[in-house]
Amino acid sequence: MKVERYTMIMLSIKNIYRLVGMLPFILFIAGCSKVSTNNEISDSRSIQSSVSSVNQLKEVYELQERCGKRSDEWFVNEYGKSGVIDTKEGQSVSSYRNHYDEVLNKCFVLLTTSSIPFKNKKVQPSTLVSLFDLNERKEIGMYFQVQGDPSPFQCSVADETCNSESEWKARVARYMGD
Repeated sequence: MKVERYTMIMLSIKNIYRLVGMLPFILFIAGCSKVSTNNEISDSRSIQSSVSSVNQLKEVYELQERCGKRSDEWFVNEYGKSGVIDTKEGQSVSSYRNHYDEVLNKCFVLLTTSSIPFKNKKVQPSTLVSLFDLNERKEIGMYFQVQGDPSPFQCSVADETCNSESEWKARVARYMGD
């Protein structure tokens, strides 16, 4: 009876050593990267910090996803699923991209609409690019260029005027994470 009990205790101890040996791997899979070289957990604060970091990353990811879904809904409501709208002169073709800015906690949409006046040859094609704060449903900036004109007809971002497409792109980059 003593031998059986000793054997069971030894088997239990071996299983514990196996689990401890696998702990760094388990923690690595779980996203905890701070494990000491002797296969022990460094300290509870670093684990809490890792868990907090994972939770923050998860929250940012969820906010990015929500921004994407809201942008999709907004675009479909305003421009239809395809983004193509028939106009008096021809068609306008719209597309967009979105960006969630975690510092400002805002969802931005950059909308590009190209006017294709194939019905009226007197009207030149044009491009309108608008920057929107989707949370506040507010236009932040606008760039309007008629094909063939050397400078934009209108160019502004957050009440600052700009004189070229490169200036526009530089100002919009802060909002779109470029």
